[in-house]
Amino acid sequence: MKDKIIKKITDNKKTRIMIIAIYLIIFFIPNAYSQQRTSLGDPVIPIAMLTKDDQGQPLKFPSSVFCDQKTGEIYVVSSGSSKVVIYSPDYFPEISIGEGRGIDAPRGVYVDKKGNIYITQGPSSTHPSEITILNAALFPVKNITFKGFKGAKSFIPVNLIEGKYGNLYVTGLGTYGVIVLNKNGKFLKRIVPGKNLYLKHSKIPHIIITNIAKDKNGNLFMLSESTSKIYVYNAEGDFLFSFGQKGGTLGKTSHPRGIAIDNDKKLIYVVDYMRHTVLAYNFRGEFMFEFGGKGWGPGWFNYPTSVTVDKNGYVIVADLFNQRVQVLKIGKPKDLLQFK
Repeated sequence: MKDKIIKKITDNKKTRIMIIAIYLIIFFIPNAYSQQRTSLGDPVIPIAMLTKDDQGQPLKFPSSVFCDQKTGEIYVVSSGSSKVVIYSPDYFPEISIGEGRGIDAPRGVYVDKKGNIYITQGPSSTHPSEITILNAALFPVKNITFKGFKGAKSFIPVNLIEGKYGNLYVTGLGTYGVIVLNKNGKFLKRIVPGKNLYLKHSKIPHIIITNIAKDKNGNLFMLSESTSKIYVYNAEGDFLFSFGQKGGTLGKTSHPRGIAIDNDKKLIYVVDYMRHTVLAYNFRGEFMFEFGGKGWGPGWFNYPTSVTVDKNGYVIVADLFNQRVQVLKIGKPKDLLQFK
């Protein structure tokens, strides 16, 4: 009797081990090691994984990425460490910008043609919401605070770009439209897509803009997480068209948060936070392909939040809850050639 009981327990244990093994084979191995591909079947090749800062410490919740096209340096907002980490063009962590330079609540980064670094910051115990400007040597130049428009006191800047004529275009946390400032930080106007695209009695009178990017001609691409659309304006601020569709299937976005322009390939990349994917559109706003999915292997994401393109044309994605930044080479789809 004793031997039978022991055999039964042993058999049950073996069964459990086999079930666990099968589970790992089905769910873990394909995710971690299989070759990721776009929806057109082209390979997504991992080039680098940025997981450490300049002190050798792990990146903590990287939420925003930006590549300086002139120097090739990559700027990563490490939200969990409240600092900005700068990587060399070959993806080596060089230096961090933190509390010693007045950076303690960073949200986004932009570098202008002169090498000046603009860091958007939320409020902290030492300062209100502001844009902190450093020169190329990382010395503080100026702090821009907000006034002159409705909601300025509670405005929290998130992303910004410099327009063709030197004005700053700033998106805010939960704020409708885009705030436009001159070079000195003076408020000029607010661009509100909803004002032009919706009727007076619409249930959505104003559209919240989450992120913004520009192409080499100065055209502005304003991304809305709430509508899943990209609103395109020319360099003078005239509305041109919009594109994008909300949804949870191929070619649609659920909660898009990041946008980047590849001028060479003429592609617009959009990161979808909830679908864990990166979508690509051509300059006419037509969906081309997508890649990603929830996971932890190369080319898979866990709530990605930001995207940029480096000098090599590699796509760089802030993979928030995987606590890393992925550098990926996307195989060039043959279908893209017809849009050149």
